[in-house]
Amino acid sequence: MKNLLIFLEIIAATVNCFGQTKNYGRAETAVMAGFKKFIEVENQGDSLAVRKMVWNSRDLLFIATGKADANGYVGFGTENVMRHFELLYQLHIHIDPDWDQVRVAFLSKDVARLFVPAGLSFPNRPTPNAFYLVTEWVRRRNEWMLASNVAFPVPH
Repeated sequence: MKNLLIFLEIIAATVNCFGQTKNYGRAETAVMAGFKKFIEVENQGDSLAVRKMVWNSRDLLFIATGKADANGYVGFGTENVMRHFELLYQLHIHIDPDWDQVRVAFLSKDVARLFVPAGLSFPNRPTPNAFYLVTEWVRRRNEWMLASNVAFPVPH
């Protein structure tokens, strides 16, 4: 638990530090539009649309911690991550970000990190589980692509 809190403090400090040092107004708008579209197609369970939005790379990363199993899930590479997304979509997940709390930090002109508290619910468990979502996006040929998706539960 202590390590998770330290990790959260580092993420928050990074977001604050990098988010205030450069002004990437149009890029921030584009990243946010991509993120909102990504959440929309995830909630629809549209794996074909998601595949078009993720970075086609062996370095694509998806990490989920929680109650799914003792170790959570860690996946690298487009094919592994897409298989995991497809499993989630079969469960009809619903992600509800707190849009007022989204923080965007630019690590460079072509790399952005988003941090947002969100709720995750399933049809058989309509009360959402609170978690933090940290995504990183890379710009490839003027398109922002999801490069990493790290979700972890909010400590109680």
